[in-house]
Amino acid sequence: MSHYQNSIKVDTYSKNSQSVLVLSLTGHNKKRLVDYLNATSVILSRSELNRKNLYATNTIKFIDSTLSTVNNDLKAVTDEMNNFRKNNKVFDVSAEMQQVSERLKNYERDKEQENIKLNYLDALETYL
Repeated sequence: MSHYQNSIKVDTYSKNSQSVLVLSLTGHNKKRLVDYLNATSVILSRSELNRKNLYATNTIKFIDSTLSTVNNDLKAVTDEMNNFRKNNKVFDVSAEMQQVSERLKNYERDKEQENIKLNYLDALETYL
């Protein structure tokens, strides 16, 4: 095998921004040479795949740690903002306005019902 390792010729071929390794080997036993080149190709493919997987794994770890840091920072800022609101008696104007609007609608509905009752009583009084 070491004889093959010393006599293998490696060239590169580039096309469309992709690099390809060209492996060649000369010798007398063609079947054995082909088997050796095929095995070498499999080893190189696995090595490249392992390298890419490691790169992807490290990228995912980096993204996860960055997201975790951002999430912690956001939680800290949210807590700080809520403490500021509580300490300075700041409230959400839009939520307060929505509650006031709901109460006003309820009062209007109650007023309308009372007007209907008054009209009924006026009509009853006129009738009697």
